Amino acid sequence: MGRPGFGKELFSHYARQWLKTRSDLENTTRAKYDGLLRLHVLPAFGSHRIAHIDPAAVRGWYHALAARYKSTGDDAYRLLCAIMNTAVDDKRIGRSPCTVKGAGTTESAKRPITTIAELQAAVDALSPRYRAGFALAVWCQLRRGEVLGLQRRHVDMEALTIKVEQEWVVPPGKRPILKAPKTAAGYRTIDVPANIAPVLEAHLGSFVGPAPTAWVFGTANGKPIEPRNFFRQWEKARKQFGRPDLTIHDLRHSGLTWSAATGAPWPS
Repeated sequence: MGRPGFGKELFSHYARQWLKTRSDLENTTRAKYDGLLRLHVLPAFGSHRIAHIDPAAVRGWYHALAARYKSTGDDAYRLLCAIMNTAVDDKRIGRSPCTVKGAGTTESAKRPITTIAELQAAVDALSPRYRAGFALAVWCQLRRGEVLGLQRRHVDMEALTIKVEQEWVVPPGKRPILKAPKTAAGYRTIDVPANIAPVLEAHLGSFVGPAPTAWVFGTANGKPIEPRNFFRQWEKARKQFGRPDLTIHDLRHSGLTWSAATGAPWPS
């Protein structure tokens, strides 16, 4: 039936060891898992023997959490499943108690898009230092961290290209870190559309130092702009035109839609 003490180990001990030994995890993923464990999984199951966690308890926990925070509930459930599946492989338990049908599958909602008029209002509300960043988010479909990770060496105004080689990410509860893209596909060269080239060129001339390592989106004293400050600028702008529902990611979706449909120019 297995080793002595089969299934008697506390879930809290096993789960923490599971996370500790996952050397394959990115720092951001590890921080996310740690938060889910501390806030949602361990409070429910940490004091239980691993073999005493049954499907009914998991089902009740998941539905209660998902009723309040659907995406968090699904994330926490997927984490619990991963831990329990490893426990099965390790012969700590005979089978996983994670049997909730449909749990852990978050359906992606249809992304909203903005209009050129709304974007013009947003541009007018932005600090000039940030405007080109949102142009790149829209027309080059760059993520926030990719925009803020750009240095002068990544921008070729003669060829009108941008190289994506690094990004700022924010692990939950920690300071931003500069890291390489997670996958090989993350390294890419992007064409800068002619309609925003003047915006980017003016930005480089006004706000970016001559050194190859100068941050394209930096503060007045040359430090990189923090992701939270970039977000605050967008929060201010979206309130300006009455669309608090729009995220920075929605700018990428809007840009793809406009490029395909009209090739509309970036607001002046």
